[in-house]
Amino acid sequence: MAVRHLYLARHGAADAFGELTAVGRRQADLLGARLAHLPLDAVWHSPLPRAAASASTPTSCS
Repeated sequence: MAVRHLYLARHGAADAFGELTAVGRRQADLLGARLAHLPLDAVWHSPLPRAAASASTPTSCS
């Protein structure tokens, strides 16, 4: 039987408008670096800008 893994992450820090702050972008970059060596088949996120921006970093690093 194949082993599957589910990784959950929260979006980076965001401002009042839902956009990532500089800290949030750094958090997303660190998440991407941490996940870069893992085989990711899919990344799911909400349509909110902060979640979409946070999710795009790990996928661009792999």
